[in-house]
Amino acid sequence: MAFIIFIMINIEIRDKNRIITLSSPTKTPIRSRSGSPYFYNSMELLCVALGSCFGKELVQLCSNKNINPKVFESIYITMENFIPKIIISHPKKMDNNILNDIKTLAHTCQVAKLLRNRVDIEFTTNKISTDELIDESKKGCCGGN
Repeated sequence: MAFIIFIMINIEIRDKNRIITLSSPTKTPIRSRSGSPYFYNSMELLCVALGSCFGKELVQLCSNKNINPKVFESIYITMENFIPKIIISHPKKMDNNILNDIKTLAHTCQVAKLLRNRVDIEFTTNKISTDELIDESKKGCCGGN
């Protein structure tokens, strides 16, 4: 069975200030401008797309394996020499099979599969204990930390 996904992003180009506005119906516009500290550049937008894709897959993996996503102290995406890199900090005692599954997600999510170069992934161990990370007494408003 084939899935057809229709995506339409409107691109508005301005004349003098080089700001590009990307928008889609019913969603908040994103502004882009190369060389500006206030707007996303194209490499940051690529990292955002990869992060969204990888994050969705990681949440699903956590749900399937009954893992609380709060056990990951940090998850970052960087760009090094035009190659995206995911850096994920995990509990010291995390099963190697789970880490291999996470590595697979970094290479097989829909955005990663479209990239010319393979996404790098780096694992580090948490500095904060798992008990402290998942402490429900620190729960913030609206499901946040």
